[in-house]
Order: sequence, then C-alpha cells, then structure tokens
Amino acid sequence: MNKFADILQNAKKLFTSGSTAVAIGVDVGSSSIKIVEVKKKEGKAYLETYGAIALGPYAGLSVGQVTNLPGEKLAIAIKDLLKEINATTTTGALAIPSSASLIFTVELPGGIKGEDLKTAVATEARRFIPVPINEVSLDSWEIPTQESFLDNPEDEVHEGLDKSVAPLEDKTKVLVAAIHNDTIAKYQDLVNQAQMDARFFEIETFSAIRSLVEHELVPMLIIDFGASKTKLSIVEHGIIRVFHVVNRGSQDITLALSKALSISFDQAEDMKKRYGLQENAPDLNAKEVIRTVIDYIFGETTTVILEYEKKTGKNLKKIVATGGGALLYGLQEYASKTFRAEVVLGNAFTKTEAPAFLEQMLAATGPEFTVSVGLALRVLS
Repeated sequence: MNKFADILQNAKKLFTSGSTAVAIGVDVGSSSIKIVEVKKKEGKAYLETYGAIALGPYAGLSVGQVTNLPGEKLAIAIKDLLKEINATTTTGALAIPSSASLIFTVELPGGIKGEDLKTAVATEARRFIPVPINEVSLDSWEIPTQESFLDNPEDEVHEGLDKSVAPLEDKTKVLVAAIHNDTIAKYQDLVNQAQMDARFFEIETFSAIRSLVEHELVPMLIIDFGASKTKLSIVEHGIIRVFHVVNRGSQDITLALSKALSISFDQAEDMKKRYGLQENAPDLNAKEVIRTVIDYIFGETTTVILEYEKKTGKNLKKIVATGGGALLYGLQEYASKTFRAEVVLGNAFTKTEAPAFLEQMLAATGPEFTVSVGLALRVLS
C-alpha cells in the first residue's frame, strides 16, 4: 500500500499548477477502512493517494475478519491510514453502512412538488419506519416514470423494454433513505475523534453509484460484495429502483473453507485470495465450498432480478461487480454464466485522473474503492 502512495506522491508534480481543492472519502467497512484523496483542478478530479487498512488486528483478530470496533479504535485506524498514505487533508466525507439505514420506495399521487412532496414523503414514510419519524433523518429522490422514457420511441432506453407493459398510472414514485439520528450522532463522534472535517455523511450505496454510473439509460445491477453482506442495487437513470441485502459476504467463504477443510482462518483466507474459483487449488474441494456460498448469494440475486423484470417488463443486461469480494478469481466468469448478462468489474478510478503507468494497478483495486471515490467526488462537486 505504501508503494502505491509513494508513486502517486511522486507524480503530484504533474498536477500542482492552478487553483485546487482537495478532499478525502472515508469508507468504514466491517473488516477494513478504505480512504481516497482526490484533488480537483480545472474541472477534473486527480487521484492524489489511496489505501486500505484491515480492522481485524485492531480487535485482536485476523486480517479479513469482520469486527465490531468501538469508535475510539476506528478513529485510531482512520488516523493510522491517513498517515500511512500521506494524506494532505482531513476534509472530506464519511460513508454510513447500508445496514445502518433503511431504503424504500413510496408511491404518491402525481403532481405533488416542492415542500408538499417533502411533507407527503414524511407522512408516507411512517408506514415503513419502526420508530417515531422525528427520530430519523430522511432524504428522498423522485423516480422518473415509464412515460417519461417513452417520449422518444427511438431512444436507446427502449432496448429491453416490453412495450406490452401498460403505462403507469398518474403516480409519483419516490425513493426514500432513512437514518436514525443516533446513528448520525455515532458517526459524528467518530469523525470528531479522528479529527476529520466531515462535510457530510452518505449511505455507502449512493456513494458507490456515483463512482460507477455514467449515463446508462438501460437498467443495471450493482452487486457490492462486502465482508459480511452483499448489497444489490438495480439502478436506472442513476436512481436506485430496487435495493436488497443478502446476509452473506466474502468472510462467509473464508469461514466455510476453514470449517470444511479443517484449516485456520488465516489459511482459508489465503486460499480464497490465492485460488478463488480456479481449478488449481491444493484441495480439490475448495472450489465447491466457495461455490456453495456464491450460489447462495447468486440465488437471491436471481430472485431480485426476476421480480424486477416481471414488474417492469425490462430486461437487465448489465451487472457491475464491486467491493473487495468482487476480486475473487473466477467470479466474473462464473457470474456471466449464471446470469447470462454482461458482467464487468466496477473501477471507481475511471472517474479520476492518474498517471498512465498506474492504470493496470488501479483497475485491479478499483472495485474496493467505489464508495470512497464516490464520497470524495461529491465533496468536490
């Protein structure tokens, strides 16, 4: 990790003239923290430095293990990582895990706008939120209707659209994100202890979408393979249409290997990273053990896709795999066969400028940094 930071630091002379602004994006996961520092110059975002640090050792556990650290230890880890990557600023933003939030869709009468829409969303949201509405913070986004996509029948958006689906009624669909105020206070305390100047907090899923989605008109699925959970987001026109969490992640693969092969967690983690779904693992059963966990995740994913396609009449033809678990050897090919769709690895660094000789290195780590890049880009926008 240090060599990556050193290479980028040495390349900074390429980007030092003119007025600039610098920000960091901090992604606190269950097994690691990822930080990216981005500099904005003349309308472009330049990658300054980046890195990740495992949280297991801070809890007396192995690298790769899921932790539940108190704020003071997370703050220490953040400061350690900032120092290790030679970050030049502590101004930026921090992601809140999707598991600490509630994301849902409400349907309202058409034509409601402005403050009336906010009031209606808050009223309707009470049906979904299991605590008093004054105990949560809400954010919302209006979802474009199918009719708005049909204004130009020759538009690319109609690829995969079932014309037999009846037009939607005069309704307004709104995506709502809710976070308990206690959760926000917890993360505010964390950034205070880490001596960060956090301009905002954002649910991790929205940060990832910002770094991955361009101007796609057809729906796409983002699969975020985390350590403890896998998040599924079907995105259309940059807006989440479906969000689902699978309670399995990359650590479950390690634990399954450890149990099935009677090896330590560290040995299982090394085997997972070294061989993945390849045939050349030293134990012939390793691939089948890994596939058992992947098949569980893909089974739920298939259900989510089929329900979306049935409800909307649209075919989902593109899947973006992201998160540290997406780097499992053979996963991309296995996913392509399972879903019969184009499957690509998400590379957040395509939204940033960096020396050309780093392109291959950044592409190899891009899936891990989608959240932190998305945060930094929003700070600088």
